Amino acid sequence: MQSALAPASAEPRLSVGPDGQLERARIGLQVAPEQIAQNSARATPKALLERPRDAPRALTLLRAESAERPLAAHRQVDAPNIDRRRRQQRIARSRRPRSCAIALRWLANGRACAHRPANIGQLSESVTSAAVRVLPTRLAGLVAFEPVAHGDERGFFCETYRGQWQSELGLAPDDGFVQDNHSRSARGVLRGMHFQIGEGLGKLVRCARGRIVDVAVDLRQGSPTYGEWEAVELDDESMREVYVPVGFAHGFCVLSDVADVIYKQTAYYDPELERGIAWNDPDVGIQWPLPEDELIVSERDAAAPLLRELAGQLPFRWHP
Repeated sequence: MQSALAPASAEPRLSVGPDGQLERARIGLQVAPEQIAQNSARATPKALLERPRDAPRALTLLRAESAERPLAAHRQVDAPNIDRRRRQQRIARSRRPRSCAIALRWLANGRACAHRPANIGQLSESVTSAAVRVLPTRLAGLVAFEPVAHGDERGFFCETYRGQWQSELGLAPDDGFVQDNHSRSARGVLRGMHFQIGEGLGKLVRCARGRIVDVAVDLRQGSPTYGEWEAVELDDESMREVYVPVGFAHGFCVLSDVADVIYKQTAYYDPELERGIAWNDPDVGIQWPLPEDELIVSERDAAAPLLRELAGQLPFRWHP
């Protein structure tokens, strides 16, 4: 049997040191490749653990490997950007309503906007508390707000609703929520404009994933803003939410590749009471953020009547 460990040469190799003296003879050794592989396999922590006498050494090697593993190898959970500087920038930008900001951006891109200056109206300052910040809106009864998100390297935590916020947000104390809904839509999907007759229903809407433009239309007879619309941008970074009260039609358009929209209702959904108006009603004049040829609309929503065709059937009344 040939030895795996053999001299590289039969004669000893002599070397001369820097001082001119002969150094001790050394024999060069050469290890066969298959022996190298076997030795490497025997020295792995897993192999060492199988031999009781080598278990302490195996544990030492495992600890060393764990300590040297880079932190980047661990999966990180995305958290909302809540560093102080960028949060201050978002607060400064949101001093004006999203409907105004969107209108100005569309005008800058050369697109006509149905919002007249009178529609934008006089804005009030936002109201801030420790848990939620209420944003100004133009249509009376419509409420937009941003809850506080607490984030770190692990991710984030955010309270999206508390019953104690009812009075702070300007919601009626008896507007309790009885149903939660969750929809997922692709970019360009437009859902709307929907409402429910009878007692009606209010919605508290947020976008848990992606980005949408949420739109409400005032359907209250006698309201100074009857037939007018307002848009609020919702996304999973600002955590912004909007409350659409009874007497409004509601819809949204998806701007991200995918969007998850979650909303609470103050009444149960009833298909017998569900109604809608056309998403492209020229009298209402909603300016959607995407070109019409990029919008995806269901057959039912595409066949919805105009607002003027339903005006006499609307049960909603304006109460100053």
